[in-house]
Amino acid sequence: MRELPTAIEIYKMLPKKNCGECKFPTCLAFAMQLANKKVSLEDCPYVEDSVKTTLEESGAPPIRRVKFGAPPEELEIGDETEMYRHEKKFYHPTVLALAIHDNADEQEQMRAIEQACSLSFERVGQNIRLDALALYNDSNDAGTMESLAKRAMEKSGLPIILFGDSPDAIKNAVKACESRRPLIGMASTSNLDGMAALAGEMKLPLCVTADNLEELAGLATRAKEKGLQDLVLDLTRDGLSSSWRT
Repeated sequence: MRELPTAIEIYKMLPKKNCGECKFPTCLAFAMQLANKKVSLEDCPYVEDSVKTTLEESGAPPIRRVKFGAPPEELEIGDETEMYRHEKKFYHPTVLALAIHDNADEQEQMRAIEQACSLSFERVGQNIRLDALALYNDSNDAGTMESLAKRAMEKSGLPIILFGDSPDAIKNAVKACESRRPLIGMASTSNLDGMAALAGEMKLPLCVTADNLEELAGLATRAKEKGLQDLVLDLTRDGLSSSWRT
């Protein structure tokens, strides 16, 4: 995990105006609060953009927070400061989504959407329900995927995930549910450029997938070089065990 800057290191990067507009008497006092994560850098109206970028990157958690969906059903994943479950708690639990395939018949799709909305049960004192709908473009047809996205919008208020290999098909589906701000994917070696362009154009989070850690890291780096920050990394196609083989 990266080391967070100290109060003195932060203070050196602040404008040192001691203006008090941050509600603290001096920039040093403000830096101490920043180091303890009790205030936001946005509270200083004079900090330079380059300093904002430096401090935001140095203070970022190991796992970036990614949001998708629309209020009040907006979902947040990542943003964890703990690397291991036993250390503390995860504040953004794994999203549970029901997979619905666009090559299924319309009645089957509608039944799945209805079941997803109504599913709810209690387990060890917690109420468990589905968080999202994951729509898959198995047909590889843009119109078919768009129709499924429209049904999901009409019959459910849940956040939507759009998965497919064709950027054009995903773009059509995005237009049908843009107000729901979906998570899109799967960006892979074969379609990263198109998927990244779509995510950037629509300002949506992007799911990147690969069969091994080295390839996944390379794709994520390429996506970041294209200006994308909100990335979800998927390593589930062949399982984690195969990725660690030497």
